Amino acid sequence: MMYATFRWLTILALWLAPAAMLGLVALALLSLFTLGGARRNAMALLASGVCCILTGAILLYGSVASYYAAQDNAYLINVYLGLLLMLVSAGVMLPGGLAGMGLHRIMATALAVLGLAGVIGVYACIGLYFPKGGVFVVYDVLAQLGVVALALLALRRVGVLLGALGLGAVGIVVALALWFIPAMMTGTVNLAVYTQFGVDRALADKPPILDGNGAATTIFVAVAVFVAGRLGHLPPRPADAPATVAV
Repeated sequence: MMYATFRWLTILALWLAPAAMLGLVALALLSLFTLGGARRNAMALLASGVCCILTGAILLYGSVASYYAAQDNAYLINVYLGLLLMLVSAGVMLPGGLAGMGLHRIMATALAVLGLAGVIGVYACIGLYFPKGGVFVVYDVLAQLGVVALALLALRRVGVLLGALGLGAVGIVVALALWFIPAMMTGTVNLAVYTQFGVDRALADKPPILDGNGAATTIFVAVAVFVAGRLGHLPPRPADAPATVAV
């Protein structure tokens, strides 16, 4: 009886996950123009952006770094949810947060375009250079977060950078814990895929498969990080805001 109930909950969560993902995208887009605009939601956008891009990269990396996982259709939800999380982070959350912190809108828009192109390029490289597909995921995330860090340092926002990284990291830990714990209970967790980098079609270890519960939980955690960032940060008054970094 308990197993049947859990199975139905998993199926329900799997159907709810796409709606939750659309809600997350809508929340990110609306926060740029409503709810106080990008300036009021800057910390929320940056923190949730860090959470989404790293969580998405972990999902995607584990699925493409393992040869056998990449051949298993059961990992498609890992791949596509990972890509969607990275896209919304690189295209909306991180550039929007930087714009709210004072980065010129033209430059923020350019970063959004480049960020989207980078994630799409990663997906293309996975197909062309499959044996080491996970390498491109890591390089893209490092580049995206490196640009964000440099921009915030240029804006003299060290505290915001540390806060976004810290809050985003907490979200990642919570999401992965809620994802890994059920898999640990069934004895199917294998983290060896995350300990090797650039292995050439030799890694047979499979990461945990993301089910409906895990997918929905991951998205809801990202929303919770957004809310926590919004509640925990009040932007400076216009007179106290740092100078805008122009193109």
